[in-house]
Amino acid sequence: MPGFYKAADEVDKNCKNIAVTILDKKFLGQKVLLSGQKIIWKPEKMDILPFSGTVFENIDNSGIYKIDGMDVFCEILGREKKIVVCGGGHISIPIIKIGQMTEFKIYVLED
Repeated sequence: MPGFYKAADEVDKNCKNIAVTILDKKFLGQKVLLSGQKIIWKPEKMDILPFSGTVFENIDNSGIYKIDGMDVFCEILGREKKIVVCGGGHISIPIIKIGQMTEFKIYVLED
């Protein structure tokens, strides 16, 4: 699987990038990487893909979807890093500082 992670690291950040894990028995656990509705990585032993990249054009959130009658888990890559802190008490201060140091966008909810 190192090829998958190398390809995921090199995707065009300006495109919608989706990591697809197939949950169907025949291809269980196989991963496919899509960038801009094009398949840019698939396992070498997977000669025929059960779908094309264009069937994923309307997927905007990570989750389980049924694509061409097959269950797949889609994970949107490259989203904004964010932390939601519920409560602004003394515990939240170090969490907020760590989040800022690691360049997360911080949201604090306090009543």
